[in-house]
Amino acid sequence: MKKLARPLMILSFIGILSIFAYGFSQNDQIENKLTTVRITEGINGPWDSRMTTIYPDGKIEKVDLEKLSPKDLTINLLTINKHINSLISTGLKLHSVSSGSGDGLVITTYTLTK
Repeated sequence: MKKLARPLMILSFIGILSIFAYGFSQNDQIENKLTTVRITEGINGPWDSRMTTIYPDGKIEKVDLEKLSPKDLTINLLTINKHINSLISTGLKLHSVSSGSGDGLVITTYTLTK
């Protein structure tokens, strides 16, 4: 058993080191190649409903959306779906999605990478 302990420790160390090296190299590849789409949809209150896209070159595109209605929470889905699909058709890949809501406001953020 003692003969196996040292090689296992060395292999574990190499494995952990490889994971860190791979993780950092991925971040370097993603840097400056992100496209972010933030969607804010107001149900009630003073918030505007808008889709804002930030491209890797810093260009910002804003599209006004309709205010959500409790009777129809899907009113903006077609517009959002078309926009995300158009970005994917340019070769971007969906990297992550996060969403949250509160006080009559729904915020969804899509991150796409090359």
